Amino acid sequence: MKGFTLIETLIYTALVGLILSSVVVTMNTVLQARNKNQASLMLEENMRYALRRIITRTEGANNITIPAAGGSGSTLTLATGSVSTNPTVFGFGAGTLSITEGAGASQSLTGSHIEITAVTFTRLSDTPPAVRIQISGHLRNARASSDATMTLDETVSIRR
Repeated sequence: MKGFTLIETLIYTALVGLILSSVVVTMNTVLQARNKNQASLMLEENMRYALRRIITRTEGANNITIPAAGGSGSTLTLATGSVSTNPTVFGFGAGTLSITEGAGASQSLTGSHIEITAVTFTRLSDTPPAVRIQISGHLRNARASSDATMTLDETVSIRR
């Protein structure tokens, strides 16, 4: 009579189980790496967008009114030539970086999944008016060990 013995069946079952568990562990690792990479890209995209908006508005402004020369703070106020956008204020609070143009409503510059942890605007000079922008942030509700964090640092001056 041909067939498998009980020992052979147990060995084959154990080997198949070992191979399947290895595949599951590998797939889990690949998916975690993919999710972490996507989160990092989302954070970078959001923060670079916010920085680009600040730079664009600053370069087109007439003057920087806050912070004063030599000062720094978490608010940047720009004097513009348009009634609808004067003043343009970038503010930081409750984990959000926002823009308010003229009498309009405040708008968030980042998505709800991004938490801005620190913003510093440092006035560097008066001629031409220049400011250093530092923004730090991370993903909201991310596990601390895999939490993507980022800090951006840029200097911009008004172009006249």
